[in-house]
Amino acid sequence: MNTIITLAFLDYFRTKYNLEPAQTSQLSAIIVLPWSPKILYGFFTDTFPIFGSRKRSYLILMGLLQAITMIVIFFPTENVYLFVSMLFIKNLSGAVMDVVVDGLMVVQSRNDPQLGSEDLQTFCWALVGVGGIVGSLGGGYLT
Repeated sequence: MNTIITLAFLDYFRTKYNLEPAQTSQLSAIIVLPWSPKILYGFFTDTFPIFGSRKRSYLILMGLLQAITMIVIFFPTENVYLFVSMLFIKNLSGAVMDVVVDGLMVVQSRNDPQLGSEDLQTFCWALVGVGGIVGSLGGGYLT
């Protein structure tokens, strides 16, 4: 899904906002910035539970936040900074969800100490690869 979104917003920057490549690079760097301090998200989610849950509540909350930002992005805006801020929030919620899911993988791998972690990691990376291929093909076609 991220591949489709990335291809779409890069094309949107070029066609809708008529941005130069340097401006596009700067805004793209801002958009992906939330993926850098992922360790902090892990500390935060493990330290401050929401409604008594350290994992499920964050997944639900960040999923809702991501859905809301994608709905806002769907409606055209002339303000490139609003568009970039929504993509920033989308990536922030995605990065937090990624950390929470990685934590869930650790918990689940402890249920099968011999193969649980390896099998789960292999399965997840295989799905990431398939998603990247499908997303690139779909995003290229849609763009």
